[in-house]
Amino acid sequence: AYAQQAGEPQLEVWGRNLLAGLAWSVGDADRIVAELEASRVLSGPADPALASRAEVMLANAAFLSGDLAEQDRHGRLAIELARTAAGREGLALALSAWSMCTIAGLGIQPATVAALDEAANLTAAHPDRFTEMVMRHLRARLFATVGELDAAETEVGLCWAAGQDAVRGVEVLASLAEARLATARDDIAAAVGALRRAVDGGRRAEVVMFVPTALASLACLAPGAGDQPTAAAAVGETRAELRGRRQAIIAATLRYAE
Repeated sequence: AYAQQAGEPQLEVWGRNLLAGLAWSVGDADRIVAELEASRVLSGPADPALASRAEVMLANAAFLSGDLAEQDRHGRLAIELARTAAGREGLALALSAWSMCTIAGLGIQPATVAALDEAANLTAAHPDRFTEMVMRHLRARLFATVGELDAAETEVGLCWAAGQDAVRGVEVLASLAEARLATARDDIAAAVGALRRAVDGGRRAEVVMFVPTALASLACLAPGAGDQPTAAAAVGETRAELRGRRQAIIAATLRYAE
């Protein structure tokens, strides 16, 4: 509001991006899109780094809605914009954000591995614990998916290390990575435990966008450990967390679990 009154469009764009980030934390894809669409009508040239961050948020909104193709499009645009920004600001996060859609369902490609390798090199040269935490989580999931389990375990440890200074959300992302690795090892009991830690950690840190994802996965895996009551409870918890929001991937997961 202050930025509008002061006639500072770039400041308002920053504010809209921050509001979109808060909407991401609570898993509200529609609010993410609304905030960033409002920022598009502001006058003045778009700063590439800021525009890249907006595209990362829009990619996250598409993921929440279950539209992986749209997430891919926004993710690629975020990378293009970040490459033109001063000092390639935000490039490591953009590369990581784009890789999520291929790991989640579009299919891991050589470009996926290359993107996360580049993100790792960038964070090594210019440390950013939050971005490194996200990147390590995704590398752990990638390696677990392709069967490189020792490499996945290493990345899980590095994910925890990146968030050791109380980086918000580390318990969620590192635990989700642990669950993916445990599933690849066919250790369903360990995966169920890791998912429950992810749920509890997400609620504590108020990064609840991952909570329905973890709960829906828990609903699918718990019967494999012979725990039908936990599965049924997880279905109910997931629906309560969603509060009617449309999240196609989670809805499909719940249908499978049921």
